[in-house]
Amino acid sequence: MKSTITRSLAVLAMAGAATGSALAVEGKKAPVSRVIGKDVPANSEKIERAGRSVARGCRQAPSHMPLFDVSVDGKELGAGHVDSAEDSQRCTDKALEQADIQIRFDGGEQTPWLNAHAVNEGRGREILFSTYSNYAAFISRAELRLFAKDKSARQKPFAVLDAPVNGRLSWSPAQISDAKIREQNEIYYVLRVYGYNGVYDETRPKKLALSSVGGKKNSDPLAVYGENSRKVGNILVSGGAVTVNGSRLRADETVNVMGQDIPVDRNGRFVTRQILPSGPHKVDVTVRNGRGVTARFVRSLTIPNNDWFYVGLADLTLGRASSKGPVGLVRADAKDKDEFANKVFVDGRLAFYLKGKIQGKYLLTAAADTREQPIRDLFSNFTSK
Repeated sequence: MKSTITRSLAVLAMAGAATGSALAVEGKKAPVSRVIGKDVPANSEKIERAGRSVARGCRQAPSHMPLFDVSVDGKELGAGHVDSAEDSQRCTDKALEQADIQIRFDGGEQTPWLNAHAVNEGRGREILFSTYSNYAAFISRAELRLFAKDKSARQKPFAVLDAPVNGRLSWSPAQISDAKIREQNEIYYVLRVYGYNGVYDETRPKKLALSSVGGKKNSDPLAVYGENSRKVGNILVSGGAVTVNGSRLRADETVNVMGQDIPVDRNGRFVTRQILPSGPHKVDVTVRNGRGVTARFVRSLTIPNNDWFYVGLADLTLGRASSKGPVGLVRADAKDKDEFANKVFVDGRLAFYLKGKIQGKYLLTAAADTREQPIRDLFSNFTSK
């Protein structure tokens, strides 16, 4: 017979700066109505309604606040209501929800992405280059470097094109003056971006056939967003990632996030992610339809220097067992285990996982698990656990 008493304690906590993942709001305040039931309009109309709500309201909080005030979803519940930062935040939250747009922050994501993609629709026609980087805030300028087929990317390029950090540019092979390069019918291209301190990052060299016909292979300019070809990395990237995504947009609607035009796929969805340095920032999302109607959402956020996530588990099992007969015949270790020796036994387990950002640039991850065992052995050989 065996009786036990088990006590478990699990602790889940997130720590960080007070404004680390909080999204404050700029603009004016007004209540936002939700449309439900049979009269739900197309998402384009919902975006227009959300934009009008933000344009009418979401006021900034004054410097002096009353001692007691009540509001629900940013809507005042009485005379003399004074708008607070929380009201403004909730107001824009509701407007974004109505427009099916989400803004998220991840302080642990600092992986830099850099890529370039070329589309050639046929000999004699212009080649369309697309560039992408998720750390544009750390880049001062970008350029496309074109190399002959028999040259290395460390040698001098035959052409250098000024390029947008996130965008497109066109180039015509007719501009090649070297007859040998034209005869080779193949070149390599590299995207190089410069940081504000003069250092640069580069993508790996990519092959481009000058006589590609029809653009059947890798002809989608959106392909630039699905690959990270960063090979040379000298620009120090720190802070946290802000992701903006939305859905159910119409074909005539365009999206601009933080000054960058974001492509919308054929299903009406879009997503973009940018790493921003520690400190206060504004996330400006603008949606414009074919009639020129614009909905603009402005959010303010502060990315902390230190941001922590940790979880811990403590488990304790207390019991007493009794046995009859020669237990050692079926359990060779019965003599060494308290639960088979009519004694009180105490087993335990400790585990934790920790991930945090230090000074906005260093990412620390730590984890340990002792596994369940007698309490007296819990910390023995701890480094192997």
